[in-house]
Amino acid sequence: MPAVRALFISFFYPPFNSIGGLRVSKMTRYLRDLGWDVRVVTAAEDDLPADLGLEIPVGNVIRVDYLDVNALPKRILGRGRVRSRGFETDKGSAVLGTLGRAYRDVVNFPDGQIGWFRPALTAARALVEEWRPDVLVSSALPATAHLVANRLAKQYAIPWVAEYRDPWCMPGRRRRSWPLSLLERKLEDRVLRGASAIVTVSDAWAQMYRGRFRGVPVYTVPNGFDSSDLEQAKPPEGPPLRILYSGRVYERQNPMLLLRAVRALVDGAPLVARTIRLEFVGRYLGSVRRAVSSLGLDSVVVVSEPLSHRAALAAQQAAHVLVLLLGMDDDVGWRPAKLYEYLGARRPILVIGGTAQHEAWVVLRECRAGVAVDTVENAAAQLQAWALELQRDGTIRSSVDEVCRARYERRSLAGELSDALKATVQRQTRT
Repeated sequence: MPAVRALFISFFYPPFNSIGGLRVSKMTRYLRDLGWDVRVVTAAEDDLPADLGLEIPVGNVIRVDYLDVNALPKRILGRGRVRSRGFETDKGSAVLGTLGRAYRDVVNFPDGQIGWFRPALTAARALVEEWRPDVLVSSALPATAHLVANRLAKQYAIPWVAEYRDPWCMPGRRRRSWPLSLLERKLEDRVLRGASAIVTVSDAWAQMYRGRFRGVPVYTVPNGFDSSDLEQAKPPEGPPLRILYSGRVYERQNPMLLLRAVRALVDGAPLVARTIRLEFVGRYLGSVRRAVSSLGLDSVVVVSEPLSHRAALAAQQAAHVLVLLLGMDDDVGWRPAKLYEYLGARRPILVIGGTAQHEAWVVLRECRAGVAVDTVENAAAQLQAWALELQRDGTIRSSVDEVCRARYERRSLAGELSDALKATVQRQTRT
């Protein structure tokens, strides 16, 4: 019996290091292991570091050149700076920041990858006509991937599964100024009406899409971790107590509670504070740098440039405690992708922000993998307790539930995606 054919449309893909590209890479790798014939249409270039390994044959990946609509701001800021820090501006650049937001609102519509739309569509059409896929899968954001898949699905009558790693338009989270925000919402409604099914990464988001796109099947396939990427590292010894935050900090996240807790220890328990080292590693950390400086924590807190994916995983395993910042909003469906990498590392997770109803905290509670704090005093007390435990026992114990942790293995999750794709193909065949 011939293999079922799946064509993935994803701007992000290895070797360029992004969490979205990593998810699509793992899914395509393990779908092949399950017997699927997989092809990927992706971008030929990106400003992200090219340090991810390709996990499917190079001939199965079609790379497409495109017009970079952000070439001008990248030239102004410097491509090296954009690669390491993103589109951050200095604290005093209020005018530049305002101009940047206006440029993004108008030119980056619906996203900064819109210049990839026409070239990707042309390349995908040529592939479809030569190699007829049984199903299309577009992975967003960027939403431009959905625009490409929508055109292909209409032209060739191929079932299309739209994957949302993050919402495109979402109530309470305005991506751009009105009236462009209204036009963008209408664009999403029109495009997604052509989808045969939707896949997203959280239950709350799945429920939201069921309400918006009635009659379209919606599946939840969360992010995960891949044990094959992890070293068999023993829990680190110490002191000092090494605390790590890995990844970018979004506007919806607030690290100040943690930083003020460290400041409280420096003031109230200086001997303990000397045995603590907190590190932030990633892009878009300008707000953290400024907060560390304003609180006088430069001797305790380090803000570092982003690491390769493999180095980031090693750093997580080398830490005693991993920090998860949840959103300071009511989006209970947001599960940061690093949540699952942290589970993979088997290190205690310090949760800041969110509520008991946030799905990320529900996962950690079920897996017995995290401690949540909601005040500076509680955070300082927890850090002090871990520092004293490390001095006493030489390590920090982790009580993660291995059965719960195993649910989020990439290989297993690819099986769930495979089932959703097969169901979509079967529905289309019956129709």
